[in-house]
Amino acid sequence: MIRKLIPAHPYAQIHISVFLWGFTAILGKLISVGSMSIVWYRMLIASIGFLFLQGMFSRLKLLSKKDILIFTAIGCLVCIHWLCFYGAIKIYNNASLPLACMGTSALFTAFIEPMIMKKAFKKNEFVIGLISFIGIYFIYKANPSQGDEALSAKYYLAMAVGLMGAFLASLFTTLNKKIGDFYESDMMSFMEIGSGWVFLSILLLIMDPKVFLIIPTSQDFIYLFILSIFCTTYPFLMSLEALKKISAFTANLSVNLEPVYGFILAGIIFKEHEQLNLYFYSGALIIMCSVLYPLVFGKREESN
Repeated sequence: MIRKLIPAHPYAQIHISVFLWGFTAILGKLISVGSMSIVWYRMLIASIGFLFLQGMFSRLKLLSKKDILIFTAIGCLVCIHWLCFYGAIKIYNNASLPLACMGTSALFTAFIEPMIMKKAFKKNEFVIGLISFIGIYFIYKANPSQGDEALSAKYYLAMAVGLMGAFLASLFTTLNKKIGDFYESDMMSFMEIGSGWVFLSILLLIMDPKVFLIIPTSQDFIYLFILSIFCTTYPFLMSLEALKKISAFTANLSVNLEPVYGFILAGIIFKEHEQLNLYFYSGALIIMCSVLYPLVFGKREESN
């Protein structure tokens, strides 16, 4: 059923995914439980959703130990990325800041993809990455909490955690591009998210087993269900389908549009535009310009 809802064109697949991901920061702020609980429930519910796909159980039996190890490694990266993303939201209680940090994923991918995919370094990708870096500098200068030392420290910590999340997103996207031709997208999605959930469960048992006692409210559960199914299961599967036909750089460049949707939603729902200043939005605009660069100065040559 879910495959019938996936468009055929890879650019439609990746951009619909990015649009749906634009809601994740909003839902993360609306959900009252902590970042670890959010990620734990998100991965659990999303994994269960994948189990309903046709033939999943029978195909799982065909996986080798090497396959499972590869998926587990990438799943751990996905898990830590989400922990960073929602952690940044909870640290500063702001959805726009981590969204802006995600706009730097193209900068990281410009360096990561040539190393992992063993391709030549592209100068135009470096230019795009530099544009993103300039935008992040503006956001760094934008700290709206100047004068409040404690809150200011939270701003910079949230920014650092958000940038780490962007780096991890670039890394696992590139790795998924590398292995994408050898596995079915739904199998990859289930194994990565499922193994990420197992990893986090073990981590929580060691660090803070009390997290398992946190039961979401009925409202939180509704938000978690929307986050897990409509903003995880469906777009994660679509993004992996798209990666079979477009580069990791192009995919992460498209992800730079996620903050646009998030900023609009955060402004409408949380009135965050009243908390942030011109420096912040100037920086965000500069990062968004990195998306337009290839359209203005020539489309990057794609290779599968």
